[in-house]
Amino acid sequence: MPEISDSIVIGQNYQNDVRVILFVVLKNDILLDVKLEQKIKSAIRNLATARHVPAKIFQAKEIPHTINGKKVELAVTRLINGKSVDNRIHW
Repeated sequence: MPEISDSIVIGQNYQNDVRVILFVVLKNDILLDVKLEQKIKSAIRNLATARHVPAKIFQAKEIPHTINGKKVELAVTRLINGKSVDNRIHW
């Protein structure tokens, strides 16, 4: 989507199921509002399935990447689910 510069999606354990959580970095000074949330959810529903539509969408300043440029879904998933993250670099 033209408003989004980066994103990451993870699964959060929630009420004996897994819900989809989406983090988005928006371009320029765009803020995540209800209208944009609905646009994102609608696009995902139309291009994938209703099961892929995120339960929650959060605006983030940036998405964490490894030194090689890969998104760190596993670390974010572990944090969201209250688990520790190993193999971290401390600056």
